[in-house]
Amino acid sequence: MREWYGSPIVRAGLVTLGVFFALAVALYARSLKAVPPRGAEEVSARAAVWCEGGSCYWISRGGLVTDTAPDTDGGLVTVFTSIRDRSLRQGARVVRAEEAERLFEIVEMLARAKFRLSEARVDTERSREVIVLLSSGERLLFSTRFSSLFAEPILEALSAQGLFSGLRYIDFRSENRAYYQ
Repeated sequence: MREWYGSPIVRAGLVTLGVFFALAVALYARSLKAVPPRGAEEVSARAAVWCEGGSCYWISRGGLVTDTAPDTDGGLVTVFTSIRDRSLRQGARVVRAEEAERLFEIVEMLARAKFRLSEARVDTERSREVIVLLSSGERLLFSTRFSSLFAEPILEALSAQGLFSGLRYIDFRSENRAYYQ
C-alpha cells in the first residue's frame, strides 16, 4: 500500500502550500520593517521650543519633548511658555496631541495673516488657553478646546481696516466668536 503523501498531486500541493506560507511570512516581516515604532517619528522632529519651570525643550508637532533647547527669543523659532513648573525628560508629553495640533494651527494661521508672534503663554492644564503676544504689541487670546481657524478672516479684516493697532486685546476663546477692546 502506498502512503497518501507519496502521490505526485499531494506533493505538488504541499510544495505550493509551502511556497505560499514562505511568501506570507516574508511579506509580514517586510511590513514590520516598513512601519516605524510608534512615536519614533514624533520624538525625532523639532517643531518648536517649550519653556517650563526655568528650562526649555524642543517639542514635536505631537507635543512630545525631543531634547533640551536653549532659551530663545526672536521670530525664527516658535517658543511656547507654559505656566506650569516641572522638569521634563525626553519623550515626555507636554500637551495632548490634539492641543499641540491646535497650538501649531494658531502659529501657522498668524504667519499666513502676516503677524509676527512675540510670545505664546500656554495654560493647558486648567483653562486650556493660549495668550499670544504679537511683536506689534497686541494680545490675542485663544482656546485649545477647538480649532481657531475662524479667527483668520477676522484678523485680516481688522488689519485691512486699520482697526487692529488700536485694540488692547482680541478674545477668541469662545467658539466662532470674537470679542475685543
